[in-house]
Amino acid sequence: MTYSVMNDRLLQGGREVPFVPTPNQGGRIEPALIVVHFTADHLDPQDSVRWFAQEKSKVSAHLIIGRDGTITQMVEFDRVAYHAGKSAWQGRSGCNGFAIGIEMDNPGKLTPRGNDGVAWFGTRFDRAEYRLVEHRSDKYGSGLWMPYSPEQMEALGGVIVALLEAYPSIVDIRGHDEICVPANRKDDPGPLMDMAALRAMLGSRAPASTASVREAQTVLAALGYSPGDVDGLIGPRTRAALRSFQEQNGLHVTGALDGITSLRLFGEAPKPMPTGTRETEPVEQAPGTWVVKRGAEGTASTTLIEATANYADPLQAIDGADKAIAHAEKGRAVVQRSTGILDWLIAYLQTPQGLRVGIVLTLCLITWIIAHRTDVRARLARLVGRPA
Repeated sequence: MTYSVMNDRLLQGGREVPFVPTPNQGGRIEPALIVVHFTADHLDPQDSVRWFAQEKSKVSAHLIIGRDGTITQMVEFDRVAYHAGKSAWQGRSGCNGFAIGIEMDNPGKLTPRGNDGVAWFGTRFDRAEYRLVEHRSDKYGSGLWMPYSPEQMEALGGVIVALLEAYPSIVDIRGHDEICVPANRKDDPGPLMDMAALRAMLGSRAPASTASVREAQTVLAALGYSPGDVDGLIGPRTRAALRSFQEQNGLHVTGALDGITSLRLFGEAPKPMPTGTRETEPVEQAPGTWVVKRGAEGTASTTLIEATANYADPLQAIDGADKAIAHAEKGRAVVQRSTGILDWLIAYLQTPQGLRVGIVLTLCLITWIIAHRTDVRARLARLVGRPA
């Protein structure tokens, strides 16, 4: 069965898998990581679906995969699900903010009791029927583990392929036990999940080192691509800057800091971000003020000089911009009120009562001018510079 992603929903054979929304979700994310878990409950994926659907559980995951390969989605892939808890990856804490969580239906570590393995919730599983595997290591201790079913693993593989195709930002796949804080807090998905095989599906994708990302962010900023903070982490702003750089330099647009992008970025002649039309004669003006300038084609345009242009302190820049905007809004309000009064006066003078008032006012004005014609003539003479 083929899987795909459309509008952050999982499709199986071209149709959406069952979607059961959970109240336990947050804002939008750009996924960089896939985290694999086990449910640690009864062999019924609906147990976890019902639990995650309750607000009181305060937990959730994007997907739950049953042992028969059936899949339920509970959170869209571009939103936060609460599956990782205290966690860290590549120097970034809080993996819920950038990771897709996949729960595999499995009881987790079992305690040997004769021919059975006993789960933490008391259910006994027959060793032979469930082909339980005994495992002992420093990391997982000693216990029995239930293998994931072929149907589950086939579904998991198909989902990962679909996610990697839909989200180029995903560069790693980890088990919950590999990202939890402290390191020994979790043991899922357990020793029977071949995480190395899952990561092999990433192909050439790999998380860039913090140092190389910082260097890239520094160069991108110098070229005008606005990557955000120079923190060594590829977040949404840095990825958007990389996409813009790739587009402007004729590269395949992925948003990833791949080898070809790095060669171009750190090469001799990377193309900077286009700056747009420039004025033929720059107008010097104090920041935060309105000016009218002539464009390259001779058309007048009203421009707000960027408040940050001559301010060393960003707070002063913001304050200057606020004052300019407030001044402009005040002027616009005066114009709107004046226009409203004029419109009302014109409409009023078109009514019978308004027409009578207008005639009376006109007669009064004419009478006043006749009575004061000498003063009016003298004032007009002074205006034009002639003797009265």
